[in-house]
Amino acid sequence: MPVGKNIKTTLGLFLVVVFCLALLEVLCHVLPKSFYEFDYRYLYFSRNALRNIDDAYWTYTPNTHVRSVTMYSYPASPPILEGDVTLETNNLGLVQRTDLEKDQKTIALLGDSFTEGQPCDPWFYSLEDDFQKKTRDCQLVNMGLMGTGPQHWERLFTDINKEYPIGKVLILFIQNDFERSIFTWNEHQMHCIDKGMCTDDYWYGIDLSASQEEILSMTKSRERQRHGNSTMTLLDGFLRRWLYSYRYIRATMKSITDAKGYMTQSAYKEAVEKNMAAIRRIVSEVGKENAVFLSISSRPEAERHAFEEKTQRLVEELASLTSAAQIRSLLLEPRDFSDYDGHPNTRGYEKIKNTAAAILAEMADACRVPE
Repeated sequence: MPVGKNIKTTLGLFLVVVFCLALLEVLCHVLPKSFYEFDYRYLYFSRNALRNIDDAYWTYTPNTHVRSVTMYSYPASPPILEGDVTLETNNLGLVQRTDLEKDQKTIALLGDSFTEGQPCDPWFYSLEDDFQKKTRDCQLVNMGLMGTGPQHWERLFTDINKEYPIGKVLILFIQNDFERSIFTWNEHQMHCIDKGMCTDDYWYGIDLSASQEEILSMTKSRERQRHGNSTMTLLDGFLRRWLYSYRYIRATMKSITDAKGYMTQSAYKEAVEKNMAAIRRIVSEVGKENAVFLSISSRPEAERHAFEEKTQRLVEELASLTSAAQIRSLLLEPRDFSDYDGHPNTRGYEKIKNTAAAILAEMADACRVPE
């Protein structure tokens, strides 16, 4: 076969391979992103930002500024900044600028990181400002704390309710919340955050004034500690960072080979029962007519444009505690989420804020300022 014909055949095959790979990349961008890559996620808190309450649950340190940074970093690629915010906490260590007063009617917002606003500027701040302009003798308390679920919310609610009687609750949740148990920060985690002397933990401590360049350098150091620096690791990291199709395929393979990492059906059922019991006790305390629920879609649900069956079952059970009219839902869109993280972006949080504000306007009729 002539040399020229060989070159043309090889070039043709090469172009076909490139076209197929490009088509696969486009296809994977269209498919629902139902996975997270927490192995490449690096989180930071400013020192002395956290406290455990009687080893029962945690809040932030009261009346302080807390810097929270979320980074993603893949070997052989520059780190990606997903969020760098400074939170303000009130007298109870909650993400809220206003201290609570004991002589006012109180409506509590209970929730997880979607209610706290991680990794963006907290949406609650502007919500509270708008709320206070329209109401009097009525206050909000933001009990949204990242990584928490109903059992945690109940303990926090019970303690606050002793001194600041809560008349109504708006409970914002995603399906994952009902898989969670109560947690406190262990000694090693607190050491990592307060001293910043380790690189092996999920969390790491920084100064409030740390530059982003310093944090980028810390992140690459932590990445090498976590993943190593071998040729295969660098190649894998490079492909994960720049090829969505490769990331998608690796995530699919992991879901098949790492089935033990997922919660069993019996463990999930037990977790839901415990968390639902905590919700029942909260509703019993305020009265079923004073509890409203807002179901928010997780990123996988937003990608599929539908709530999962698990979420629908939770909604049905919650409706039996109150009424169907007191269960609201918000189905976000894929573009409402961060590029890499599983949390909403500012667009998504604006939707959550607006939905919560509309619900609170209904709940606060007795506190409204006459026009």
